[in-house]
Amino acid sequence: GAGALAVRALGTLGDAQGAAEAGRAAVSANASAPAAARLTVAGALLTAGAERDAVQIARTVETQPGLSAEDRRQAAALQAGFAIRTADKLNEQGNQAAAYDALAPVLGRDPTNPAANLALARLYQGARQPEQAAQVAEAVLRSDPRSMDARMAAVDAAIAQRDWSRAEALLVEARAFNPNDPRVPLLEARIARAGGNSGRALRALERAQDQLRAQGKVVPVSASLGGPSNPFRGTGPAATAAGLDPVANDVARELASVREEASGRVQAALAARFRSGTAGLDRLSDVSAPMSASLPVGPLGGRLTATVTPVTINSGHLDNGNLATLRSFGTNMLVPELRQPTGQTTAPSQSVRDRSTPRDDSASGVGLGLAFARNGFTADVGTTPLGFREQNVIGGVEIAPALSDTLRVRVTGERRPMTDSLLSWSGMRDANTGRTWGGVIRTGGRAQVEVGTQPVSFYAGAGYSGLDGQNVAKNSRIEAGAGASWVVYREPDEELIAGLDLVYFAYDKNQRLFSYGNGGYFSPQSYTAALFPLDWRARSGNLAYRLGGTLGYQAYRESAAKYFPLDATQQAQAEQAAAADSTLRSSLPASSNSGVSGGVRGDIEYSISPNLRIGALVRYDRTANWNEARGLVFARYRFDR
Repeated sequence: GAGALAVRALGTLGDAQGAAEAGRAAVSANASAPAAARLTVAGALLTAGAERDAVQIARTVETQPGLSAEDRRQAAALQAGFAIRTADKLNEQGNQAAAYDALAPVLGRDPTNPAANLALARLYQGARQPEQAAQVAEAVLRSDPRSMDARMAAVDAAIAQRDWSRAEALLVEARAFNPNDPRVPLLEARIARAGGNSGRALRALERAQDQLRAQGKVVPVSASLGGPSNPFRGTGPAATAAGLDPVANDVARELASVREEASGRVQAALAARFRSGTAGLDRLSDVSAPMSASLPVGPLGGRLTATVTPVTINSGHLDNGNLATLRSFGTNMLVPELRQPTGQTTAPSQSVRDRSTPRDDSASGVGLGLAFARNGFTADVGTTPLGFREQNVIGGVEIAPALSDTLRVRVTGERRPMTDSLLSWSGMRDANTGRTWGGVIRTGGRAQVEVGTQPVSFYAGAGYSGLDGQNVAKNSRIEAGAGASWVVYREPDEELIAGLDLVYFAYDKNQRLFSYGNGGYFSPQSYTAALFPLDWRARSGNLAYRLGGTLGYQAYRESAAKYFPLDATQQAQAEQAAAADSTLRSSLPASSNSGVSGGVRGDIEYSISPNLRIGALVRYDRTANWNEARGLVFARYRFDR
């Protein structure tokens, strides 16, 4: 008795190693103690989290002669409990094969063992096989209709199969069999969350909380700290030994998640991006301060988000001392004073160069947006920054229904700006003619199939877009891609994911140039890449972080591009001038490039309180002679309902 008490006390403190040592000491000091006493110590060890020591004692007792039937039952139950815990841990890590190996001896000894069968159902759920999970859980439920454990497993399987009618029927039966069990509203909350109705889920969880209080149990507030990112914190043998009710812990975790979903949020951020390139042309820096407010949409479910984004972009000042660069902008190629016929050594005057230098090296404006999202459906509408030379309505719709627990189809239609350069995003004014061009918009769609198995998931998709801008040649783009991700390592607070992405896209025309009629955006006639991303994500208390990188190889081909694709007369003049002056060009020659590409990234987020989070992210990508760096810091505040 004293040994078991010591084990339980250490387990209460979360000291599994100390509990194990106390248990060994108790068994050693009472080597001749009856089997029942030794099994009591083993049971305390199992509860305290020292499973291996517990099962070792149980196996030793089981070999003793003259055991009573009750002693044999307890020894077998201890070993079954150890096997179930081992299987659950391996299942959480995504290792369902090893988990089944741990569980198989128990099922072989007693195929009708309810706890072992429900552990098997959890394995099927972990392996994303909800049909098999439902069969196992429903069989246990038929033998014991009042079993809430079996009913909860059956509901989880029904949700995974999107069988809403069966899930609701199981809930109605649960209310009839167990009207005062707080797990019944907990079930309702899970069904409501899966259906996208966070309001119903919140009301159900509040009823569960009231029922727990009526039973003298309290939902731990600490379970909500750090947000809903860790669904396993607050559970396990140490929590049970400390007297924390597992249902109360479940309710606390669900409450933390649902309050996040059902509450209003405001967020403010400061973001910056820097792209390398030639000043005045394809170089770009932008600074923005997006601010958003988000609210749940009442009985309809889903969330509505309004965004206001002040932004300033800058391309740098075009070097008018470099004639080749100056001639490549707008209609400068056609300005006689900027030409230097063969044999002439006099350079264009400074006043001529100044007059032909673009004044649009920066732009500022405010973008507006409104978005709605609910259960696999998102839609948004907004504007490119009001204040830019060219302003456009943008938006998109995405439908991503889950056809099964492992199969999802994602269909997207959208209208988005090309933000490669100041020309493609804002538009620019030609100093010679006074005309504006640019502000390119991409309009199109994409379809993608995603197969989410464990530990490897796959996707494949394709799309088409048309591109158009003010006084810019029309263009089109096709794209295709496929890839996979592999969970290399996973623990409740940590995971390592590797992947492979195969990318292909091609534009009809090369619109890289910054002369009048071109769009100023990267548009190769074929681009292929194989990329290998690696991401490590972890959480420690209220701190969550991610580190990652990508390494790959790319190859692309660009066709020749005319300086004036919209005007045959201007193009003919450019070609005539180029024929008379070897320093002039009337088109960009075709080219091919290949090489290694890569990037690094990092995210960090800290929960100052359950309602306030701050965070930051950085990105850096490089390929050949081009690179881009991005950074963002944000603060997000949640208003609880």
